Amino acid sequence: MEVIIDDKKKSKKISKELKVRKIVPASLVGGYPNLSQSIGFALCQNGIYVYSTTKPLTTISMAWDEIEYVSCIVDIDDQTYLKNKSVLGRALVGGVLFGGLGAVVGAISGTGNKAKGNKLTNAIFTIAPKDDGVEEIAFRVDTKLKSVSDHLDGMVKDLKQYVPSNKLVLK
Repeated sequence: MEVIIDDKKKSKKISKELKVRKIVPASLVGGYPNLSQSIGFALCQNGIYVYSTTKPLTTISMAWDEIEYVSCIVDIDDQTYLKNKSVLGRALVGGVLFGGLGAVVGAISGTGNKAKGNKLTNAIFTIAPKDDGVEEIAFRVDTKLKSVSDHLDGMVKDLKQYVPSNKLVLK
């Protein structure tokens, strides 16, 4: 495991060595004290790359053979909420399309609420280094961001590819 604090050149060199492709934004849940709350991480063929996005700029890289286990818990939450329909908007469209009667019908159809829903997916990753003197690093990937949500399946697939099954916990 290599830890670099406030050295951008060395951090970029490690990023190239690990062949970092896609960096995913995440929030630190617990673990390494020098990391800021806002981090980025990448699962690479050669290991895991984690870095702070705010000062102090800390970079941690771990090869797969330096890791005791990796845990990924995925939680999918369907959120449904009610939203008011637009009376004025529907009346305006009805009036433009069908005149006065269309405006009345549009206004009547715009009363009440409609159900809307979001699917939120949270993934909690925990990385435990083999070194007993080093804490686990736990972080949450909030997939409200569409780009992250699209890559979550790919990250789990990468974990299955890179991490031996006896070192991987998926839920």
